[in-house]
Amino acid sequence: MDNLTVDLIDLFDAVCLAKNDLDWTLYTLQEIKEKVKALKEEATKHGMHEAYFHSLEQFTGILEYTMTLRSNYWEDEEIRIQNQLDKKEK
Repeated sequence: MDNLTVDLIDLFDAVCLAKNDLDWTLYTLQEIKEKVKALKEEATKHGMHEAYFHSLEQFTGILEYTMTLRSNYWEDEEIRIQNQLDKKEK
């Protein structure tokens, strides 16, 4: 039974690390989206058509959506494992 608790703790640590990495990735993607938006606005002022930025915006949007799904999954896993650990302590 002790091994199960240790394995759950190790799994919980791994899940927290994965979730943290995804949180940083989502933050970075948000920053990239803001920079692309600013760059697009500036380029438009200088006569460049905004269509040049559509594929980049589409790519970052898809990537953000995928990372959000993964982040939500790991958040649910974190809660599930924490609940199991809480039950073991009682």
